Amino acid sequence: MPLRLRVLPRADEKPGEEQIPATERIVEFDDTVDEIRIGRRSDLELTLPFKALSGLHARLLRKRTTSGERGHAWLVEDLDSKNGTFVGQKRLKEGEQRLMFAGDRIDLGPVKVMFDGHAAPMSGAEGTATIARRLVNDLLLASPGAGAPTLSVISGSEQIETLKLLDRERPYFIGRAKTCDLCFQYDELSRQHASFTRTWNGVVLRDQGSKNGVVVNGVKVTSQRLSDGDEIEIGPLKLRLLDPEDKYLKDLEGGDRNERAPRGDSGPKPEVVMPAAMAVSLPPRPAPPPPEPSPSDPPRKVSRLAPRPDPAAPAPAAPRKTPAQTLDVFHPAIAPRRPPPDAKPNEMHEQTMIKRARKTMYFAVTVLAIILIVAVVLVLGSE
Repeated sequence: MPLRLRVLPRADEKPGEEQIPATERIVEFDDTVDEIRIGRRSDLELTLPFKALSGLHARLLRKRTTSGERGHAWLVEDLDSKNGTFVGQKRLKEGEQRLMFAGDRIDLGPVKVMFDGHAAPMSGAEGTATIARRLVNDLLLASPGAGAPTLSVISGSEQIETLKLLDRERPYFIGRAKTCDLCFQYDELSRQHASFTRTWNGVVLRDQGSKNGVVVNGVKVTSQRLSDGDEIEIGPLKLRLLDPEDKYLKDLEGGDRNERAPRGDSGPKPEVVMPAAMAVSLPPRPAPPPPEPSPSDPPRKVSRLAPRPDPAAPAPAAPRKTPAQTLDVFHPAIAPRRPPPDAKPNEMHEQTMIKRARKTMYFAVTVLAIILIVAVVLVLGSE
C-alpha cells in the first residue's frame, strides 16, 4: 500500500496572504520508496514551495527490521533546517530521528504535514511530480487568473496579440484556421500549426504536423515543455511565454542556492595580524662568554660518564625556544634550575644522574662521620 501524507492549510490565514498552504493537498508515494526528502528544492521527493522551508529541510526514512528487511515503520529526521522540524511540541535536533505513527503531525516551520502512514490508494491524491505546481497554484488563487500562463506576440505581427491559458489540459491552437485561438493569415503557417496545453507539470508545446515547423529558443522541436521566458518562432511570428507558476518556482530555487554558504572550507581564511604593541618583544639576554684558561690553571678533569663528541657527526640544529626557556631569560632566579637550552636529552639525563650520585655520596659520608663521632664519644665515656 502507498504511503500517504497530507499538506494542511492554516485556518488563521487567507489564501495568498502568506507563504503557507492555502488548501489541503494529499500526496501518495509508491511502496517501493525508502526515503522521502522534504524541502524547497525541485529535485526532492516532496517539494514544498514555501519560503519558510529550507532547501533541504527534513526527511522521512523507512525503518528496517532487526533482520535488515524493509518494514512499514517510518522515522522523521531534521536536516539542519532554518525554522526547525517539530513533532507535537518537541523540536527535533539536527540528525535526531523519531518514530512516526499514523495521525502524527510534522510542523516544518509554519507548514504542517499530516502523516497518515500506509493506506489504500485514495482518489484525488496528487503525484509527487505535480504537487509543487498545485501548491503554487493555491498560493496564487487570491488573484484570479494571476497564475495562468500568457502567450504574447512580440514580433511578426502589426497588432499585439496575447493569449491567456486559463484552462488546464485544454489545447490552445495557433494557425491560419478561424477556429484557432490565435489566427494569423500568413502563408508560412499551417491551418493548425501548433498547440499549447497548460498541464500541472507546465505548458507543453506540440507541433501539429506543420510544414515549416516550430522553433523554441533557436532549436527546432516537435514537442517541448516550456519554461517561463521561452521564445517560440512559428513562421514569421515570434512569441514569448510568461508562466507565473514556473517563475515562482525558479525564484524560490534561486533564493535557496544563496540561502546558506556550503559547509566545510569555503575559501581562504583571513590572516590574523597581531597588533604592533603585542608583536614587540625584548631581545634575549646574551650569555656571558666562557673564561679563557690560564697557563697556570691545572687541566680540567672530565668525567668518564660524560659522552665524548664525535668529530664526524654533523652539528645539531639549533633547537626552538620553548615558553619555559623564554621565561628563564626574564627570570634569572629560575634559569639556574633548568638545563642549558643547547643540552641534548642524553647529556641532561647523565648530568642529573651525576648530581644524584654526588648527593648520595655526601649523605653517606655525613652519616659515617656522625656514626664515627658517636662511637668515639661512647669509647671515651666508658673509660
